[in-house]
Amino acid sequence: MSTAARTLDTQELEQRVKQMYQEVVLEPQREFHFETGRALAERLAYPPADRDRIPAAAIDSFAGVGHFLDLANIAPASTTPSSGRATSRSPRRGGER
Repeated sequence: MSTAARTLDTQELEQRVKQMYQEVVLEPQREFHFETGRALAERLAYPPADRDRIPAAAIDSFAGVGHFLDLANIAPASTTPSSGRATSRSPRRGGER
């Protein structure tokens, strides 16, 4: 079985990411495949005073980026499986950055 090599179109990826975050702004009540809104800001421990100063429409469309590993609650002694890439031969220990 052969597999065709695939290339990543970084311009298309960037455009799709921008479009997704624009949709969050325009439709904050919609369900997305990532967390959004005031509840996310609270989970990320933004200080209440800071959250309260932000207009409701703005915090409703909050979509924080790069936070998912902090919320995953990976214990320091846990391991994660290899990604299958040749460069990922050994499991990574949880909590290591």
